[in-house]
Amino acid sequence: MVRACKLTLLLPATVILLQQYTAGCGDDYYPCAKGQYLCDNMCVDFEFDDNHCGECDNACGIRSDCIRGVCECLVDYADCDGEQSTGCEVNYRFDPDHCGACGQKCPAGEFCIGGTCQTREFCENIGWTVCERYCVDTMNDMDNCGGCGYKCGHPNSCCNGVCTPTRSNQDHCGGCNIACDPGLTCCFDECVDLMTTVYYCGSCDHGCQTGQTCVDGVCQ
Repeated sequence: MVRACKLTLLLPATVILLQQYTAGCGDDYYPCAKGQYLCDNMCVDFEFDDNHCGECDNACGIRSDCIRGVCECLVDYADCDGEQSTGCEVNYRFDPDHCGACGQKCPAGEFCIGGTCQTREFCENIGWTVCERYCVDTMNDMDNCGGCGYKCGHPNSCCNGVCTPTRSNQDHCGGCNIACDPGLTCCFDECVDLMTTVYYCGSCDHGCQTGQTCVDGVCQ
């Protein structure tokens, strides 16, 4: 892990802060707020940053989020090729080549529905839509959101047929139809109180320094 050190030089009428990348600094001085680290000249949160998950430049792939410093697949998705760069590329509930589990294929002409191989007749009877080799519910399918071929880009989710940013949406926080209670704000999949939360004090992108508390949205 690359650590960031801070060197302070006292000059007449000014203070110059020199921030530099230094491996194994051996001290506890950081130029960023508590819980953040310096990567590419930006302060980032290793626990939730999809581009710097757990360490600098460790990017999570599609359909995966950085949760507590680890890239985790979204619900119903799996990393079947074992490559983090491709993310969680398979929806094992509807992929006929990975139905219910990686590598478990459906017979020719059948569709994967809810992790089980089913016929086209079954698909039509439940009111879902056939999109090429898939039988999908266009109200919540990430690759066919609202209709065949309409893909939701990461980190959006398909909620009620609409691509929705669930990392910041008040009515769909961390997942579809998960609403934050009054007074709470959706920050990176979590409903938090911006008035008292030290990691999100006053706004989702502002954390307090070590030893500070968050009072009325201000670090003290």
